[in-house]
Amino acid sequence: MIFMASLWVFFFFLKIDKPPTFGLRQWSNKFVRILSLNSGSQEDVDFFMKQPGNETADTVLRRLDEQYQKYKYMELNLSQKKLRLKNQIPQITQTLEILRHMQKKKANVMLEYDIDEAQALLEKNLSTASRNLETLEDDLDFLRDQFTTTEVSILQCCLHR
Repeated sequence: MIFMASLWVFFFFLKIDKPPTFGLRQWSNKFVRILSLNSGSQEDVDFFMKQPGNETADTVLRRLDEQYQKYKYMELNLSQKKLRLKNQIPQITQTLEILRHMQKKKANVMLEYDIDEAQALLEKNLSTASRNLETLEDDLDFLRDQFTTTEVSILQCCLHR
C-alpha cells in the first residue's frame, strides 16, 4: 500500500451495533467518512482548522489522540486474533493428518462424524482459518498505515499552533 506522507486523512468512525465480519479496508470503505487534504500545505491546514468542530488545535489534537487510541485498541484485538489463528492452523493440520492416516489404515474407530465428513469439515475449517489469517495481516498493515497518517496529522496540527 502506498502511503504519501503529505496526505492528511482524518477518520471519523460511525457507531455501529455489530463489529465487521470482513476486513478493515472494506469496513472503512463502508462505515467511515473520510476527510482528506490532498497536500500538507499550510493553506490546507488553515482551511481544515477553520471547519466547524476544529476551532482550536487542542480540540483537533484531542480527536486525533482519541482516534490513535482506537487504532491501538483495534491493533491489540487483531494481534490476539492473529495469535489464536496461528495456533489453530497447526492443530487443524495435525488433526487432518491423523484422520488421513486412520483412513489409509482403514481404521474402524467410532467417531462423532464419519471419516469423510470429519475430513471435509476440517478442510473447510483450515481454509477458513487461513483466509482469516490473511485478512488479519492485511488489516494490521492497514492499521500501521493509519498510525503513520495519524502521527503525521498530529505533527501538522502541533506545527499549526
